[in-house]
Amino acid sequence: MNESYYSERKTKLLRRWDKNSKHLLKVFTLQYDHEFTQKVIPEIRSEFEKLIPQNHM
Repeated sequence: MNESYYSERKTKLLRRWDKNSKHLLKVFTLQYDHEFTQKVIPEIRSEFEKLIPQNHM
């Protein structure tokens, strides 16, 4: 696999995460209050973004 595979798809991966996080938002609001949920979802996205390898060419 090409080393830049994920970095080239970063935008698409993040868009997909944003779309799917709506489901996560629903699950979190069942367990936690709205304020906490609104705070934690962006933090989770940020951590997800950090997992995407960077292209170091």
